[in-house]
Amino acid sequence: MYWVAAKRCWPSTSRWGPNAQFAFPASGGTGAIWKRLASRLRGDVRTGQAVLRIDEAAKTLLTSDGSILSYGSLVATGALDQLVAMTAGAPAHVRQAATALKHTTVAMVGLGYKSPTTDRRSWLYFPGREAPFYRATNFSRYAPANVPRSDPSRYSAWMTETSLPAGTLLDEAALVEECDTALRRCGLVPDGAQRVSGHLELIPYAYPVPTTGRDTALARIQPWLESHEIYSRGRFGTWRYEIGNMDHAVTMGQDIARRLVHGTAERIYTVPRPAAAREAVHGR
Repeated sequence: MYWVAAKRCWPSTSRWGPNAQFAFPASGGTGAIWKRLASRLRGDVRTGQAVLRIDEAAKTLLTSDGSILSYGSLVATGALDQLVAMTAGAPAHVRQAATALKHTTVAMVGLGYKSPTTDRRSWLYFPGREAPFYRATNFSRYAPANVPRSDPSRYSAWMTETSLPAGTLLDEAALVEECDTALRRCGLVPDGAQRVSGHLELIPYAYPVPTTGRDTALARIQPWLESHEIYSRGRFGTWRYEIGNMDHAVTMGQDIARRLVHGTAERIYTVPRPAAAREAVHGR
């Protein structure tokens, strides 16, 4: 069962396109979507085993529990730079290209209050310096189960996202306090509201950065991988912010499966071409 949330930063949601309204799990958070999808899969499904090394010549994977698994075609959805690093035969020019890929880290702070939310907006953006986060999500509006079920009318929950350069050293406890203070300062949480929970989740790979050299790097990496039947897809598998949403990732997964089984063309993913090559094609 799903709960319908609305993105409301203005009185009317009609101008917000496909995100004006969206379905959200009634319980279990975003993870419930993927658990339900996984429950439909048949065959051998393993989780919790990190891949440590790929031998693209032998077509085998070494996992963290010591297993060696064979594959015919490999679809990888992890970070592309890490994929290159663990692939045994990746040549120097491919490894060098992978070092050019840039990304951001995000610190997600969850805060719970013994105070009902009165704000009807689902999430808000903060481009200025009034808050340490760039986005705050009114999580208790997404679904009633996102607050204690004993008495959901008495509680509220907020999720904030703070962007950081990759590798930043972070005082996690201090950021939790700063986010709490900012939510109150911005009027989203009453000054006197009792905070009953607060925690931080650090997402090391949050957003791929579309740098000017990105397409050149991808044009060196992806064709080499595919020549060895390794297909890198998803937000960080393609390293393309513009096709990096969850719906894009699911579609890419469907598309590559159909391509490998039926030979059909992919709808979203294409091998990127460097800017110089695009300009030559268009006669610039």
